[in-house]
Amino acid sequence: MKLKLLVIVFLLTIVSIPAMSQVSTKTGSIFGKVVDEKNVPLPGVSISLESKTIQSQSSTSGPTGAFRFANLPPGTYAVIFSIEGFTEVRQEDVRVTIGGSVNLEITLNPTLAEEFVVVADTPVVDTKKTGNESTFNREYLDKVPSGRDPWVIIEQTPGVDNDRVNIAGSESGQQTNFFARGASFADNAWNYDGVNATDPLALGATPTYYDFDAFEEIQIQSGGMDASVGAKGVVVNLVTK
Repeated sequence: MKLKLLVIVFLLTIVSIPAMSQVSTKTGSIFGKVVDEKNVPLPGVSISLESKTIQSQSSTSGPTGAFRFANLPPGTYAVIFSIEGFTEVRQEDVRVTIGGSVNLEITLNPTLAEEFVVVADTPVVDTKKTGNESTFNREYLDKVPSGRDPWVIIEQTPGVDNDRVNIAGSESGQQTNFFARGASFADNAWNYDGVNATDPLALGATPTYYDFDAFEEIQIQSGGMDASVGAKGVVVNLVTK
C-alpha cells in the first residue's frame, strides 16, 4: 500500500512540473517606458497595440512612465503612443517571439505647429533574456530547405547534439535523440501551444508526429531557462498558426 502511494505521489509530481511551465512557453511580451525630451517620465500616455494576430489592446503609462503588454502570441505588432501636447509616435514591426520580451524606450517631443507622426525603429536585441535559445519563425520554416519535421530544426540549433542527421528526408519518421550541456535525452521536454506534450512513458520523446506546415514558430531552449520551465534538458516549444 505504501509503495502504491509513493508511486502515485511521484507521478503527480512529474505531471505538475510541466503544468507550471505552460504560461511561459507560449507567449511573449512588450514592455518599456515613455519619457519626454528631457528624459522625464510621462504618466498618462495612451498606448494602443495593433496586430493581425489578436484584437487591439490599449493601456496607459504609469507614474514612472512604464507600460506592459503581457501574454502576447508570437507575431508582428504596432504600438502607438499619444498624449495631448506631444507628437504621436508609432512603433512599427515589433516582433514578439515565444518567451521573448521586447523593451521599448519611447521619447515623446512637444507638438510642433505642424503635427506629424514619428515612426521609430524597433530594437532587435532582448537585453532582459538570460537563456540560450533559438527561435525559427514561419519565414525560416518556409524558405530553408529541410526534411520538414521538428527534429530537422533541432539539428540546426547551436549547442544541441543529435544522434543522426536527416538528409533529404532519409530519417523522416524517426525521432532523433538530442542532448545539450551534459543533460540526458530523458531530461528533454516538448511543449505544444503551451501544453506539455512529452511522452510520459518515453521521457524526452514526443508521443506523436506533427504537421510541419501548421507551425508559426519553433523555439529550442538549450540552457539558462528560468525556474518556470521545469526541465533541465532541451525544451522544444511548438507554436501553431
